[in-house]
Amino acid sequence: CKLVHKTRKLVSVHRTRLEGIRVPMDTDELARLVDQLALQGSELQDTEVKLAGQGLPSTSVLESMSAFANRRGGGVIVFGLDEAAGYAVVGVYDAARLQEEMAALASDAMEPPIRLDFTLLERETGTVVAAEVPECPDERKPCYIRSKGLANGAYRRVGNTNRRMTAEELAQFLGSLRDDFEAEPVRRATLEDLDADAIERYRQAIIDRQPDSGVRHASVAHLLRRGGFAVEEGQRLIPTVAGLLVFGDAPEDFLPRAVVTVTQFEGTTSVASSGATSRYVFDREITGRVRDVIVSTVETLMSRVGRRAQVRGLWREEVPEYPEAVIREAVTNAVAHRSYAYRGTAIRIRIFSDRIEIRSPGTLFGTVTLENIEHEQSTRNPRLAAALREFGLMEQRGTGVSMMIAEMSRQGLAPPAFEESDTSFQVTLRNAHLMSPEMREWLARFASHDLSEPQMLALAYLRLNGRMVNGDYQRINSVDGPTATRDLRGLVETDLVQMHGTRGGAFYTLRGQDGPALPTLPVGHRPRDSREAIVRLVAHLQPASRSAVAKAFYGRDDLTDSELRAVGDVLQELAREGRLVPRGERKGRVYFAGDRG
Repeated sequence: CKLVHKTRKLVSVHRTRLEGIRVPMDTDELARLVDQLALQGSELQDTEVKLAGQGLPSTSVLESMSAFANRRGGGVIVFGLDEAAGYAVVGVYDAARLQEEMAALASDAMEPPIRLDFTLLERETGTVVAAEVPECPDERKPCYIRSKGLANGAYRRVGNTNRRMTAEELAQFLGSLRDDFEAEPVRRATLEDLDADAIERYRQAIIDRQPDSGVRHASVAHLLRRGGFAVEEGQRLIPTVAGLLVFGDAPEDFLPRAVVTVTQFEGTTSVASSGATSRYVFDREITGRVRDVIVSTVETLMSRVGRRAQVRGLWREEVPEYPEAVIREAVTNAVAHRSYAYRGTAIRIRIFSDRIEIRSPGTLFGTVTLENIEHEQSTRNPRLAAALREFGLMEQRGTGVSMMIAEMSRQGLAPPAFEESDTSFQVTLRNAHLMSPEMREWLARFASHDLSEPQMLALAYLRLNGRMVNGDYQRINSVDGPTATRDLRGLVETDLVQMHGTRGGAFYTLRGQDGPALPTLPVGHRPRDSREAIVRLVAHLQPASRSAVAKAFYGRDDLTDSELRAVGDVLQELAREGRLVPRGERKGRVYFAGDRG
């Protein structure tokens, strides 16, 4: 409880300001959302649909409020649509009474209480009511159902379903929100597990940067306590998580997945054309102190990427496919800002022929979002970050993302793509030129749509990356949020781009034929005879639900129960064999191809 209610002043101030300017959804936005649900035929990650024709389904509503309040960006509960009838508008039992009952539940049944915003939409067949659930401030998460208590009443959003957090998930969730997990003492460790030479190099680094700092003659114990690398308990000095990460002889002995894995594949996917997991050409686990991990990881990546010709004046030279400064920044950020509370998950780097993916455990921290990542600062691990600055690996404050974007642009490459899931954050670097001759030729087909240059750049970005959020549009075109919203809405209206989700959770993809194609499937085969095709489908769709895989396999939406069961049986079979990794339970279960660790 002390952990849950600990106040972090900086986050609180920013969150309060954001709450003060939160603008409710308007009727036009709700109308577009209702149409989108009917067109897509399923709920969204940030949108839950309730029938509410005879009354309020209070139990499931409470679960939805908890899940959305714990989700980055919150979510929307839409009442008055019939899922079984293709999300047709059927109306609610009483719009005014529903709002009163929802407001009372949000205030009285949730901890902390939630303030909802309501929007109504009148259609001939009934009234639709949307209840917007704001994200709970980090310092007050997780939001849970008061009557069930924290242990049993906290929910999270997994795909388009709500799932109660297990004890392990709750511990990880709480740890990922803290900015002091790195200060936790590791009681199995002693000072003998720290490297004395590494401590002295740290001392010298401080002296070199701050000659009058006063650490020249400080004792080792004082130096460690000063930086938060050890704490006193009785007569014993115990290394902290940060202490082991910065000075440990072998940090991985105490923090087994505080490592970086680098895997290189032959092509553009981890799934081979035969359907089996692609044979990787390189695989390495990098362990050790954070400084050494960063240096070794950057050296490994630069040795594995290709080179390309570049003409400078009269000279032609070979340069790496990716700027080393960009790779160093991305790796340093991953190590410095990951959540070490996720003890079972490593930083995972995958090299493909066309891109590098750097995925780190834990979501964006504090007030940082995908929209403001270029300018906002919040540090999950301030002690670790301070040590890396002393070592000269984190020189600049709040300018790293801007540097990455500028450096990629200077070399004519597409800007970095940033993506956040419920439990991780990923940076994708591509070695393709955003406006290559081939890309310009592809864009020429849209000449009749009277698009602006920023909108054309957005289409090129979507073709390379598959998806875009409002912040991506702002970064590649150097425009503000309202301009990006207006331009993206214009692209949606041309029917070239499709919007998914709502408001803060919205992202955009190219329409059907312009997006990536599904893997080739056998015709007329049963699921059991097409196991490899199903593995390829999961790799393409992941996270892939049973329903999504079945619809793609049979090529239609009107599936029978036996068809769904047939696909489900194969998915379970492949999971038992280790070919697929399941996550979630029952209705919320999804599958991933290969090892997601």
